[in-house]
Amino acid sequence: MLVNNPCTNDSRVIREAEALAAAGHEVTVLARLAPGLDVRHTLNGVTYRRVSGLVEPWISSRQRQHAWHAAQRHRRSWCRSPWARWRKKPISLLAYACTWRRNVTTAAPAEVSVAAAPGATPAAPSGFVQRASNYVWRNLRWLCRKARNLIALPYRRARKLLRSPIMRLRRMVIPIVLFEDVDVAMAAPLHELQPDVIHAHDLITLPTASEAAARLGCRLVYDSHELELHRNAPYSAIAQWWRARMERRHIAKAHLVITVSDSIADHLAQQYRIARPLIVLNAPSFDLYEHGPGATLRTHLGIGPDTPLAVYVGRVTFGRGVEFCVQALAHDPALHFAAVGPREAATEQRLKALAEALGVTDRLHLVDPVAPEAVVPFIQDADVSLLPIQNVCLSYYYCMPNKLLESVMSGLPVAVANLVELRKFVEANGCGVVMDETDPADIARAIRTISSSPAAYRLTPDRRQVLKNEYSWERQASRLVQNYPDRMLHASS
Repeated sequence: MLVNNPCTNDSRVIREAEALAAAGHEVTVLARLAPGLDVRHTLNGVTYRRVSGLVEPWISSRQRQHAWHAAQRHRRSWCRSPWARWRKKPISLLAYACTWRRNVTTAAPAEVSVAAAPGATPAAPSGFVQRASNYVWRNLRWLCRKARNLIALPYRRARKLLRSPIMRLRRMVIPIVLFEDVDVAMAAPLHELQPDVIHAHDLITLPTASEAAARLGCRLVYDSHELELHRNAPYSAIAQWWRARMERRHIAKAHLVITVSDSIADHLAQQYRIARPLIVLNAPSFDLYEHGPGATLRTHLGIGPDTPLAVYVGRVTFGRGVEFCVQALAHDPALHFAAVGPREAATEQRLKALAEALGVTDRLHLVDPVAPEAVVPFIQDADVSLLPIQNVCLSYYYCMPNKLLESVMSGLPVAVANLVELRKFVEANGCGVVMDETDPADIARAIRTISSSPAAYRLTPDRRQVLKNEYSWERQASRLVQNYPDRMLHASS
């Protein structure tokens, strides 16, 4: 298996590797080298071997990050300091001199009167001249500031014009170079291992896996974790064209294509005219998530059972609809909302600022992530689970997230975004309602609908057993093992 990350938290890759190892395959995962991780180790029957590409042999990721920030500081100081000295200091000194001259002018009559000869009376300036002088000195600092901005405008525009091609060049080059980086890291270990099957996770590893499979005469499996050409990522037109070229060129060579939802499978089969890919859902194991004793969300927050509580599980970031859930609190004065998952400090501050502006700070709860096996017992006493994934790309529109299955397994009704796979699942199983993920008022409406009659949206034990038989990871692993290609010798015989 090839994966372009350290493979420490990639649950799909780990579960697939362990399922194949349990079925008798000898599985080696080629992952990327990262600081603090072993180059080679074995866990649950799977051997993990971490390799380096173009950058890792020269500098570690932590050192590379420090070097990058140091280079940025040097670039900013080199670009801005000479201009700042020329631009700001003379005009600032002129403005200060104008202020000083105005003070001297107001103090001059007293000084003149002291120094004048006895009996001589100095001529006082007329009222119009005094007012005009005061107006000029009072507004000269403002004029200097306007002049400084006028002079700086061409410089700012020049910097923007120079920076734009550099950013565009980075967006064009980096996604293309990453393919070569993966090939440099993994081509030699593949030749050394001489595998019977090469399993490429995501598009970034597909060209290397395809070329190695053709060279070694082995089987090729392509595992598309999402709709790669329609991801929520800012690729340039040239980088997107190159990625499309790589997928079109190599996906037809795969003996098995795997993906995560029916809609993505239909899209790939129609676009590339290949056999319909095998569906292996990102499903958790039902047996590992049974209810049991331990801390729950309400006990953690100190909220009583009569308080309506909605929960979001996953990465807390903008673009996932969390901000609309916070805004929905303003439409229901009794509702509490808890977001359970990792988050960055900047995102947390923005959400808290939004809650403070709406006056709902006491009803917003940002909870640190819990262990994967503890998610379902932790959230089981909430009233509704929210999946407000935004329809910002086709890959999101076709997604089938594991958080949906985790919520249903915990017995929670779900309020899902109006996306094709989510809507199909909820309508087929009657386990929740569909909402407009971009409208806070409609999100609040969906929560009230479920809270008013929660029993109507909770699965019965029989229905839960049916879902367990169809959607559990045990079922997905069995489907993967049954359809997995064997070595070339057995396939040809």
